[in-house]
Amino acid sequence: MPTPALVIDGLWKCLCPQFSARALRFNSTAKVVSKKKRWLPMSPSPDTTYDHLIQRPPPHRPAPVGRNVQNVFSAPKPEAIAPNRPKQLPPSSKAEAKEASYSPEERAERLEIRRRKIEEFAFKDFQDDPDSPKLALMSDEKLRQLLAYAGSHGWMPLTKSVIRILLRDRREPPALHHYMALIDCNASPAHGSAAEIGRLLTDMRRKGVAPSPKFYTTAFKALATHPDYIQITQLLTEMGERWFNISPEVHAHTIVSWIRSGMYEQALDHLAIMQEQNVDLAAWVYDVVIYSLLERNEVDLAAEILRRREMDKGHEDIWPPVWQHLLELASYNVNYDVTVFAWRRKVEPQFLVPSDGICEAVLQTACRAGDPQLATSVFKTLARRGTQFESHHYEALIDSYVHNGDIATALAILSIMQRSHNPSMGTTRAFFKYIRVSEQRAREAWMVIQQLHRRNEQLPIYATFTVAEAACALRLADLFSEIQGQISTLFPTLDEDAKRYWDDRIEELKKAYIDRELKSASGKGLAQATDPCVDLEPTAVAETSSTPA
Repeated sequence: MPTPALVIDGLWKCLCPQFSARALRFNSTAKVVSKKKRWLPMSPSPDTTYDHLIQRPPPHRPAPVGRNVQNVFSAPKPEAIAPNRPKQLPPSSKAEAKEASYSPEERAERLEIRRRKIEEFAFKDFQDDPDSPKLALMSDEKLRQLLAYAGSHGWMPLTKSVIRILLRDRREPPALHHYMALIDCNASPAHGSAAEIGRLLTDMRRKGVAPSPKFYTTAFKALATHPDYIQITQLLTEMGERWFNISPEVHAHTIVSWIRSGMYEQALDHLAIMQEQNVDLAAWVYDVVIYSLLERNEVDLAAEILRRREMDKGHEDIWPPVWQHLLELASYNVNYDVTVFAWRRKVEPQFLVPSDGICEAVLQTACRAGDPQLATSVFKTLARRGTQFESHHYEALIDSYVHNGDIATALAILSIMQRSHNPSMGTTRAFFKYIRVSEQRAREAWMVIQQLHRRNEQLPIYATFTVAEAACALRLADLFSEIQGQISTLFPTLDEDAKRYWDDRIEELKKAYIDRELKSASGKGLAQATDPCVDLEPTAVAETSSTPA
């Protein structure tokens, strides 16, 4: 008789939910077929074996013996399946464990944030509907919370509606928190005014409502937005009479009020007093003062305040636009000291990357001051920005080295410039003004040109012509003749047209300077040789006139 098949399908699982697949190891006639196949009765033949249907135990574990039906059909314990897996906590236990890991301060802060979010979600509906009937259904405590929240956010219509319900419907007497909410609303630029603040303060005094230190902080916050010199002075006097300590917030709002009123002297005096008393002012107060001074083009004073701020607060928390604004105005005004101060502090350590315009302004400042280190630093910054160097960049760098007296480096940069750009006579004007002052400078410049020639450097022909021009201006006939004789040696690659051009220029110099010197030596009067295209500096003229012929 054929052995019946044990069919385990969806209906079986619904009727026997406690059935476990582990029972299959003791049933040799059961076979699980996928959903695409049906269970068919199995007719064993004499040669058929069912060993492949028996789930045998591993070799290292003895076969289960003596298990009853209850042990077979019962679910396995978690420890038996995965003894090394940690226990998974339920979601509530996870939240409690995470909450217990916080310190008491962090837990209080999280609760405060959560409370504010709930309040904001509950109170924000009344902003668009300040006359909502739901306000009359709220308790007094909820109304006071809504009043403080609306006042801090500047919701004037909602604040007046809540105060109207508390005073008219709930019969509350005028209290300090009513006035605080109204004054806090006046801190808004859209709804407040100094006249309204003064009316509220007068009404408070008339009704005998005693202020608190927190109330004065709120009043000064509103007066910082709508400054009034008389009310600020009066409130400071009242705080002194009541022996209230002036908080750093009150000092900060007072300084901002002076600045907005245009009373910069009083604001700076107040700030100096606070620094002497070691009052911990907020960093934003310094930023407001610095920006206001920069708007009035007080670059030196703003830099001094910034130095004090660095001493008090450190330079890490200074807002980067403050440094950029200071550097921009200082460089555009050619303020060398402040420019170097801002550039060394922020740009060279690469905390700040200025724009190309600011970099060019700093480069011109370094050129005028004769600071080649600053000019070289600007060149490195422009190179990091990927700027394509033009002629005016090289000219400013050359002028900075010339003003510093480094003729060799200036001529080397001019030689580098000639590889990618075509110099002109305007490129060497600062070089000419420098070497025409004395004979020593002119001869030193000629020696540098000869050294560059011996090193097989590409010589700038304009620099050679400038030295010849200075020799004529200084009436150095031997130096002029030496330069004239070595033009073809120094520049062998010049074509005939270029050689003819420079020979003509040399002849013009000779005619303009040497001939005048010969005429003055013959007794027809001393005529000072000047170049009509060059305006000599007063010091250069004085030294030239004292140079012996």
